[in-house]
Amino acid sequence: MKAKFSGKKLSCLLSAKDCDFNFDYPIDKNVKSIGDRIIGQERAVDSIKFGLRMNKPGYNIFVSGISGSGRTSTVQKYVDHLSSKATVPNDWCYVHNFSKPDEPLALSLNPGRGKKFAEDLETLMNRLKDEIPNAFEGGEYKEELDKLRKKGSERKKGIIKEMEKITSSHNFLLKKTSMGIITIPIWEGEPIDERKFRALPENVKEEMQETQDKLQEELNEHLEKIQQIDDEIQKEVNDLDRRLILFSVGRHMRRLQDDYRDMKKVSKWLIDLQEDVLKNADSFRKKNEPPAGQMPVIPIAMPSGPDLRKYRVNLIVDMSTEKGSPVVLEKNATFANLIGKMERRVEMGMMTTDFTMIKSGALHRANGGYLVLEALDVLKHPVAWDGLKRALTDGKILIEDIADHAGYATTTTMKPVPIPMELKVVMIGSPWIYHLLSSNDEDFKELFKVRADFNNTYESTSDSFKDYCSFVEARINEEDLLDFDISAIQGLYKYGVRLAGDRKKVSTKFGVITDLMREASQFAVDKNSKTVKEVHIDGAVEARKRRNSLIPDHMQEMLERKHIIVETDGLEVGSINGLAVLTISDESFGKPSRITVNTFQGKGNVVNIERQADLSGNIHNKGVMILSGWLHEHFGKHNSLSVAASIAFEQSYGMVDGDSASSTELYAILSSISEIPINQGIAVTGSVNQKGEVQPIGGANEKVEGFYELCKARGFNGEQGVLIPHQNVENLTLSKEVVKSVEKGEFNIWAVKRIEEGIEILTGREAGSWSKSKKSWSEGSVFDEVEKKLQEYRESPRLELEAWNEKVEKKKKKKSPKKAKAKKTSNKKK
Repeated sequence: MKAKFSGKKLSCLLSAKDCDFNFDYPIDKNVKSIGDRIIGQERAVDSIKFGLRMNKPGYNIFVSGISGSGRTSTVQKYVDHLSSKATVPNDWCYVHNFSKPDEPLALSLNPGRGKKFAEDLETLMNRLKDEIPNAFEGGEYKEELDKLRKKGSERKKGIIKEMEKITSSHNFLLKKTSMGIITIPIWEGEPIDERKFRALPENVKEEMQETQDKLQEELNEHLEKIQQIDDEIQKEVNDLDRRLILFSVGRHMRRLQDDYRDMKKVSKWLIDLQEDVLKNADSFRKKNEPPAGQMPVIPIAMPSGPDLRKYRVNLIVDMSTEKGSPVVLEKNATFANLIGKMERRVEMGMMTTDFTMIKSGALHRANGGYLVLEALDVLKHPVAWDGLKRALTDGKILIEDIADHAGYATTTTMKPVPIPMELKVVMIGSPWIYHLLSSNDEDFKELFKVRADFNNTYESTSDSFKDYCSFVEARINEEDLLDFDISAIQGLYKYGVRLAGDRKKVSTKFGVITDLMREASQFAVDKNSKTVKEVHIDGAVEARKRRNSLIPDHMQEMLERKHIIVETDGLEVGSINGLAVLTISDESFGKPSRITVNTFQGKGNVVNIERQADLSGNIHNKGVMILSGWLHEHFGKHNSLSVAASIAFEQSYGMVDGDSASSTELYAILSSISEIPINQGIAVTGSVNQKGEVQPIGGANEKVEGFYELCKARGFNGEQGVLIPHQNVENLTLSKEVVKSVEKGEFNIWAVKRIEEGIEILTGREAGSWSKSKKSWSEGSVFDEVEKKLQEYRESPRLELEAWNEKVEKKKKKKSPKKAKAKKTSNKKK
């Protein structure tokens, strides 16, 4: 069926030139290198530079954009540049807190000194655990110890002699036992035992008990003197031990004090360490060695030697190898990986921990530099986002268990002293995540004051083509690819325009372009070519499409076999082909679908069956309401719109959303009301407003190519094609096959501005113009047929009422003669 109108209306039929990107940029063989410039992202780069320069709280950066637009590589590049010029931050370590063991201390040391400090402490402890026991075993120490003991013994002997005189004067004996010094009564010249004591007369026992009590009071003073002597001797022994240990420790500690005198907190901790060693001298007396003749065994929880763990240094941040400020790219942003954690071990069946088991997080390693995070990695892990926010808000890193952080802890754990934090966080994510956080987290904008938006397209000009040439040259050198001739670069650029979905734009998804370069280079190698040409670019694109087309091919097969009913020829009333785009992973493809409409007498309401079945999205519902507004505007101004319509997407079993089918639905409604058939070889896409203007939609290329493939499989008849909004002509970068088919006249593409143009192409009849004088549409037009049908609907109730009244009147007339005859008969009888 060919359209019967001519001239102006047929100007909407596109030529092959309108369907593809026409490459007319000049070729410059002397292309300059892109150098450090990020192609097409000047706005985003300026934002990143500004955010990195700002050293005030809250000026962290959120980089938004789609994946593949160079977000991460750009951030890495500028952060690395600034990092190389910055000073190296301090090392950090955790050490035992001698005053509060459950609160390990955090010590800051000059860059690279932390590793040396840990080694110095390890060396010191290894020396002390050998030197101190040896010192206690030395002859000089034993000689001094013997002197003190003899001195104490002699002093106690004199007191004991006095005690013996006192006891003998009271007829008692003084005796040393394991329980201490006791007094024993003497009876008849011999010490009396318990059995004999019980046999004595009561008066004798009472007298002895009374004497013994008085004697004990006298002896207590002497016992206190003995205890005082023991205490004095023990104190002198302790002083001797202290001097001995201090002699062993002092010379090493003095060297350490000199080495770390410039760091006050470290120097103070060394003093505390020395005091603790002196207090715990007994733990150093024994060597951690097996007894003679016994084989070494696996260490147990109670070693025989000193436990030196509390004298270790847990170096959690080591900057000894850094050349500038650190740059940390954390891929697995869990709470523990960001904030740090406290590991545990099993001892005697119990889970225990100490400061040596504190592990650093990404915030520790990036402290003083830059931390780069993927927003999605942070948000998908429990409480990781809260932990990051707390650290940025407080300006310090507090290591705690995730249960403590969430408020679910039921046991006492260590609380390491927080570490001051000063760093720049750069978070990378999609625009959707940015809006999600800014809308739902009141702290987000205070912590991330700088937003850098990466655009996925930029202007397609001769300069942008030069950028692509420079980019291709840089990738060839970096990845050792085959050389690309100018036709191959043009093919890449055209692919970039196709990705952008606009002939005036080109894509900045250079990750995708790079992948295509690699695949095309391999394709050329497989074809024994020394250079990459356009044919290899096309081959790589087709191969990629084939790899990802399993589901589209299955759907195409169902369309070809008419398991999914979509007609490509013939005429039908109230039925039209719509076009949708399905996206699976990164691949999009067009899917034709059948839309049907039934109309009947009603009150101007349009029933959306998808909505009634809860399968219609809000935007699709809005589109249906808009086309209802157009119908009332055109056919309901002077009379009621006495029609109802039901719209259905046939064989659709999922959600339907978007308004790109609203013009398609309107065409089907007009066809159903007017009973004028629509050419089934034409598929339609485009939204419509209440004034009848056809509006642009997305996915124009995929929609056209999707219907083309179906028509190709069933055979062309010269009348098939696609109706698109005229604004989408700029978006067309169709495949070479489709362009050639359009050029041959096998397949057609029309670009329309208004509903009137579209209905004329679909039906081959004039849409119709309104005559104000006649108050009617032009005779024989589509709108005239619509108005006639609507008038039938309007008149139908009146005609039915008139017919009903006529029937009633006829019944009345039939009944009247009978009544008259009955009256005459009655009179005669009378």
